[in-house]
Amino acid sequence: MLAYQVANRLQELGALTGAFRIDPAGLTELLQQPDGTAATRAQAAQFDIGKLHLDAHDFAGAARMLDGVAITSARNNRGFALFHAGRIEAALIAFLDAWQHDAGNLFALGWALRLRLYLGDETGARGLAVPLAQAQARRAEDAYGQVAGLLLIHEDQAAWDAFARSGQAVWAAGETGPLLAERLQQGAGAASRLGDAEQARTLWRQALAQRPGLTTAAEGLAALQREGAPPAHPALFEWSHMLPVGWVHRLHAAGAAHLDARLDELTASDAYLETIYLAGDARLRTFAVQLLKHRLQRASVAQPAASGQPERHAAAIVRNLARLPVGTAQERRGLLHALRDAGLSGTDETLCYWDGTALREVKLIATVISSPPRRDSKPFCCASQTIKPRWVIWRQSAPVRVATARTGSSCTG
Repeated sequence: MLAYQVANRLQELGALTGAFRIDPAGLTELLQQPDGTAATRAQAAQFDIGKLHLDAHDFAGAARMLDGVAITSARNNRGFALFHAGRIEAALIAFLDAWQHDAGNLFALGWALRLRLYLGDETGARGLAVPLAQAQARRAEDAYGQVAGLLLIHEDQAAWDAFARSGQAVWAAGETGPLLAERLQQGAGAASRLGDAEQARTLWRQALAQRPGLTTAAEGLAALQREGAPPAHPALFEWSHMLPVGWVHRLHAAGAAHLDARLDELTASDAYLETIYLAGDARLRTFAVQLLKHRLQRASVAQPAASGQPERHAAAIVRNLARLPVGTAQERRGLLHALRDAGLSGTDETLCYWDGTALREVKLIATVISSPPRRDSKPFCCASQTIKPRWVIWRQSAPVRVATARTGSSCTG
């Protein structure tokens, strides 16, 4: 619309002749909204201005320019801008408002579910999953929001059913490009969680054909080829889908002296960090691990509960994540070391760890060293029988400590 207005004005001034023209039918289509209403030219131009701010990562400017613009996509983009600016509660209100103005706006409903998870309201998120699962997506954006929301809440069969319905819609026939790639890889993720290897493989390949650099699809396909079975926790989301871009930029710019403060800025619940670890690609898992370890350190200096141990949900999450075949062995070992380092596992406590083929019982022993380790030492050795401890050193503020690993029988459960 901005281009149309500029071209018209240039033509009026005699500076442009016939180079840019939208016929009346094209203009009507441009102003048509998904709910059947029509935007005004002024509203469409204001939407374009807000989109320019959003594309430039001026999230505050985008939220300001889109405020009050009664267009479905403008309401969605305003919620998106508020999220990436770190104003999570305001973003949730904006997406719920967008859905209430237009009940078919499943993109907004899916994001509202996501933000309730972000704020730790799992019950509220599940409440939104009911209308989300029952709806029929009317466009690609709505199909994406619908399936993404259902996958986040682990309604895998409902996610697959919604994906299958969207594929039969009239609008899907001519769909191409990045949004189609995202939707295909979501369908693959739902199929993978449901154990359908062939469907997952086909959809991941189709997603990569649409967008060759799609890391989530590449990770899923590689895991399927490596393991011979579809992963129970496939990568579904990239970091920019799940974390505020403004916070990530500030985190990258922070020096060592300000890193803790930047990590504390993120208000995402511990349960949300668990969700993005289980559903994220490798880079998103790195963020989740860093944040969970940081919160374990905060827990170690918290006031103890009546039981004598700090009450911190992150510790229970970390224990569980170490048991699951998600991420790398190094990540899982690092989670256990973080528990021990934060004083949240006992000296003689047995922990469970997925070693790549099975669950194992592991004990971590910490001590202070006064001599360097042997050159041939290897970190965190595991085996099915008792082994000779080997030293692994990691740097601390003070003092330098070491850990050894012993294993016994396989974990149960």
